[in-house]
Amino acid sequence: MTKEEKPKFVDKKKLAEWLGLSVYTIDTWVSQRREIPFVRMGDRVMFDVADVMDWIDMNKVRPIVH
Repeated sequence: MTKEEKPKFVDKKKLAEWLGLSVYTIDTWVSQRREIPFVRMGDRVMFDVADVMDWIDMNKVRPIVH
């Protein structure tokens, strides 16, 4: 998928697929309001792709340089 084709928002099923996690894990994080940023759109929970990419970058474990 190219950057131009990337959707602005994805649902929890697509996010779980992208991250290799279960939908249950995503649901748990959302219900506890932790880990990953999300947006409520009516009764739907959606994830801003840009926010998810930023969240991934912020949670990278970087090597210690000696």
